[in-house]
Amino acid sequence: MSLAVGRLSDALIDGSDIPFQPVCDAVGASYSLLFSEQQIDGRVDDTVVQGVDPAYAQRLKNASAERLLPIWLRDLDTGTVVDRAALQRDHDFARSPFFDYVVRPEGRFHCLISTPFVSDTQRYHLIVGRPFHREDFAPSDVRVLRTLLPYIGRAIALEHEAAAAKSDATSLRLAFDHLASNVLIVAQDGRLRFANIGATRLLQVRDGLGLAGDIITASSPAANSMLQQSIQRVLTAEGGAETSLHLPRPSGCPPLQVRILRLEMQTEPVPGNGLLAGRVMIVVQEHELDDQVDGWSIGKIYGLSPKELEVSVLLARGQTLRTASSTLGISYNTARCHLRRALDKTSNHRQSDLIRMVLNASPRLRR
Repeated sequence: MSLAVGRLSDALIDGSDIPFQPVCDAVGASYSLLFSEQQIDGRVDDTVVQGVDPAYAQRLKNASAERLLPIWLRDLDTGTVVDRAALQRDHDFARSPFFDYVVRPEGRFHCLISTPFVSDTQRYHLIVGRPFHREDFAPSDVRVLRTLLPYIGRAIALEHEAAAAKSDATSLRLAFDHLASNVLIVAQDGRLRFANIGATRLLQVRDGLGLAGDIITASSPAANSMLQQSIQRVLTAEGGAETSLHLPRPSGCPPLQVRILRLEMQTEPVPGNGLLAGRVMIVVQEHELDDQVDGWSIGKIYGLSPKELEVSVLLARGQTLRTASSTLGISYNTARCHLRRALDKTSNHRQSDLIRMVLNASPRLRR
């Protein structure tokens, strides 16, 4: 059993598929199969079968779709391991539609049935079996499989978490692509992890910003030194950090307005997920926004006071909170107070979310 636990643990670490052979070896089974049912609004939406030949897998999928699976199979609690014979008499089982359609073509066999993982919409069943001419599974085999179930359940849960993280990353990419701003995400080592559509075009033009390998760079040595220092300063600063700078453009166009904000990660990044591994967000504007960002609709909808709206708009135009307070002739703490009230009224938790809301609400910036 220790070998099976080790193989399962290795699978958890490297993200491999669940290894069926060590499970079979641990309980003396000839085969094992894992199948899951996804249910939406009370109906089976999808069935996935692993570990058996395609013909057998297809019969199980069809049986699931036609609701031929035994009722007791869907009622098993998570972590349960039982002998099929303990759930239904052989005589009754042999007369069931499920037996005729799924079991009979394979020949009769002894089997242990378990449920290693159940979510709100999905239920997984693990079945191990041995030919009918061999002895039935012993109570010790049941105990061994019950010991392995938490490892199998964790492997399935990790697979779900990885899929959810990938889906979230895809949604974030799509959201960034619809922003009026050019957005880049840079990791702690200075490497570019993500660029939305606008930022990708900007990097390709190399007018103010470009790439040296996968390191983001400015167009001149002096500007590049200022950019890299700003990134490191934001990364190492205490508390929520941000800074703004202007980068000259060789084309002679107005300088790029660059705003750098540190991304606060709530959990460890998923390995291999470039977007979630970023630590600094760089927002780049290619032209002055003073005449284009008004935020009037945001103020009207959410009931922002004039000062709360002014602070929000100045932040969206690329100013820091300190420069915005100076522009408005108020103290930094007063500006922070206005920002906090604006965040509360718009149900935003981060300054970057408020800025995105103001930019998207400005008619002349919409795409």
